[in-house]
Amino acid sequence: MRTVYATTAVAASLAFAIPTASTAQDISVFAGIDASSAYVSQGLIFNDDISILTYVEASVNGFYFGAYHTPVDQNITLADNESGIYAGYRGEIGPVFYDASVFSYSYDEPFAEFVPADCTPEECLPVEYEEYVVSASIGATDAVFLTGRVAAAPEFEQTDLSVIADYYTDAGPSLSATYGSVNADFGDWTYWSAGVSVPISGATALDLFYHDTDATTDIGTPTDGTFVLTLSVDLSVL
Repeated sequence: MRTVYATTAVAASLAFAIPTASTAQDISVFAGIDASSAYVSQGLIFNDDISILTYVEASVNGFYFGAYHTPVDQNITLADNESGIYAGYRGEIGPVFYDASVFSYSYDEPFAEFVPADCTPEECLPVEYEEYVVSASIGATDAVFLTGRVAAAPEFEQTDLSVIADYYTDAGPSLSATYGSVNADFGDWTYWSAGVSVPISGATALDLFYHDTDATTDIGTPTDGTFVLTLSVDLSVL
């Protein structure tokens, strides 16, 4: 199932940023909105129309907590809305930045292929499940970061292994590429993406990413070579 947007996202974190570990004792609160031409996760399309994701996240001394919401396409997922809450810890050991978190996802309608045969619609609403995510990043150079990420969703006996390469500049565009492999009780597939993020202002960025996969329609709605344009606005609330 999905990993947070902006791997993405919201996991992978909600916004693209050079990995850092929080050492301040003060509470920080961020909120943001992403307007995308489509909602794609793990090479699968969850919404092929304009998708608006909103989120809020608070952090203190490395610990963080957040919530998000985004619409999904009922014709694709049999649901209208996806929401989630998450919590985790970010830190560093020497040159390695690490992040361990848990996400809880909820949908207002059940995914048909995941509903047990003995489950009535009333018993299955809403669909909820958890995903556990661990990642580690290291700077190959001052501008290039390499990340390994492992995510597990026990509800579907699913594991998602991915590697991510990011190239950052001080004030200009950043580049990112991801290759991942998913193994689950409903199918196995690989996915990949690459794109650029261009800062417009201190709080706003414009991203263009290409997504592809070898997933089949038996698993979901594959991207099959999809470009996604996203306008992101991320604000410091506190």
